[in-house]
Amino acid sequence: MRRQKRSVEEFTAFVKSNGDVFWHICKDFSFSTPWDAEDAYQEILSSLWQSWHQAPGSSKRRKAWACRVAYSTLLHIKRQYSNQPGRFIPFGQLNPAISTPDYPDESDLY
Repeated sequence: MRRQKRSVEEFTAFVKSNGDVFWHICKDFSFSTPWDAEDAYQEILSSLWQSWHQAPGSSKRRKAWACRVAYSTLLHIKRQYSNQPGRFIPFGQLNPAISTPDYPDESDLY
């Protein structure tokens, strides 16, 4: 129980200090709406938590490991969306007048 509590605290601190990296990774994949980017971000966090016990000890290696997990998760999502036509829009086909914020506006999510 004590070890799990420490893991939760370590994971929370890691996400707080590196959350912006995961947002930028989501933006690199050019999801068509902020909601899709938010869903992708949540999937990344879920994947990281599920494999947190495999994370390396040093912070530099842990961050590199987390980026690999994030990219793998997003590639999996992209493959799922590619099987559903019209769901994933490549960046080149987006209207340039539409700008995606760094963080989704939470008022749009409700």
